[in-house]
Amino acid sequence: MQFLYVSRGSLYELETQLYIAKELNFISDNQEIEDLISEIGKMLNSMIQKLKLKNSNH
Repeated sequence: MQFLYVSRGSLYELETQLYIAKELNFISDNQEIEDLISEIGKMLNSMIQKLKLKNSNH
């Protein structure tokens, strides 16, 4: 479970770095990357919730 929390934190760090890079014009706007970050975030959140539910039922 801890691995999923660390993964989610790393994903949020990546999202922040992407935002900063765009603001500083190091990269151009890339909706595909933002969509992937969002999709992966949803997957991680879903996995965390399912494991929490599973652990609370035992």
